Amino acid sequence: NQRFDWEHTFLNYLHLIPGSDRVPLLYIACENSQSDPTPIQDFLQMYINAAPLVGVSYDSNNQKVYVLIIKFIVDNERAEGAIQAITQVNDGRQ
Repeated sequence: NQRFDWEHTFLNYLHLIPGSDRVPLLYIACENSQSDPTPIQDFLQMYINAAPLVGVSYDSNNQKVYVLIIKFIVDNERAEGAIQAITQVNDGRQ
């Protein structure tokens, strides 16, 4: 399934990019609607889980993820059509 491969690759890419608060941008793409500050062994994953999903840093990082998504799908008509509904809100989380 090509969609799954693209999604997995993109999420790995977001794991490598620090956001404005130094937490990997992967937290923007998390499925949880609230942060989870529960301590775990993997400190980086704990930062990702605990990152707030509101505020100035979140808004800035969300916009970065949105721009990255747009860059990744340029010239892919099927992908561009799939996200057309969210391009009005410029939201990388949707």
